[in-house]
Amino acid sequence: GILGSGGIGGAVLLAGFEVNLAVDDTSFGDLADPGKGNTAAAAGGAILILGNDLVVDLTATTFANNAATGEQSGAGIGGALAILGLPFVDLTQSVPTTANVRLLGHTLFQGNTAPSIGGGAFIFADQLELDAQDTTFDSNISSSAGGMLMGTDPDQEIQADLERCTFYQNTANGDPIQGVGSFGIEAGLGGGAFIKSALGQTTVTRCSFIDNTAEISGGGLAYSAGTDVPNIQHHLLVQNSTFGGNTATNEDGGGISYGLTIGDPGNDPDVFFGGALDIIHSTFADNTAGRNGGGLFRLVNVDVTGTIKSSIFGDNTAVGSGPD
Repeated sequence: GILGSGGIGGAVLLAGFEVNLAVDDTSFGDLADPGKGNTAAAAGGAILILGNDLVVDLTATTFANNAATGEQSGAGIGGALAILGLPFVDLTQSVPTTANVRLLGHTLFQGNTAPSIGGGAFIFADQLELDAQDTTFDSNISSSAGGMLMGTDPDQEIQADLERCTFYQNTANGDPIQGVGSFGIEAGLGGGAFIKSALGQTTVTRCSFIDNTAEISGGGLAYSAGTDVPNIQHHLLVQNSTFGGNTATNEDGGGISYGLTIGDPGNDPDVFFGGALDIIHSTFADNTAGRNGGGLFRLVNVDVTGTIKSSIFGDNTAVGSGPD
């Protein structure tokens, strides 16, 4: 596999107004040896991509035991992969950044670490399109988004499709996040994955979230638009998927936390929750929450839409209310 180190982008750094990257049948790091991985001091343990208009295709690519250490600027995002929309033009022009990302052909993220966000992958732009098929996130660790972060700015849109993906034993350990406050992401959220966007749709089809852990909320999967975002029109559709054995240690949503908050939601007037959540033909079993919603937690204080249809909830537990 490819091995390297650097301040940003341990093995590969690409930056510019338009960036196109295609990787096929390539390994970054060594699955057999945890000591042989790429490292970056700030972002993108193996790969970092920056720019206005980003197109990234990863097929049959393995990321193993890479790390974004956080030693530079305290950042530490994207243990294996960091894709970040960053303007390369006059900022006064307000040109939105875009990222079109495809993870295909049994791409694997295993054993990667980042102290802040996105143990496996950190993907963030003003407007994001993500297509992940047959991709596995296994045993990645960060403060938030243990497996993967998918995010946009609050007034921009995400279109994400996850199909036949596996999130297994990833951890959002809740350690303090430093140096990346502009992304508006709290610690300890989304053991398997974290979605941050106010607009657009995320579709999860035939995916498995198994034995992931978040120190705060969203053991398997967490969604939030952030704080002070009154116009939330995001739709999360989960179909034919399994959430099993996930844990939200201290707060809500062992399997899924949708519209999460930190602390006491009743005392935070700047947190708004809307959008839509539909669960169809899916199974939630043996998930645990330290507060509410062992299987599923849905917090709202504005318009609510949602459906749970032909799904199974069993043997979930919560210290507070709503074991399922």
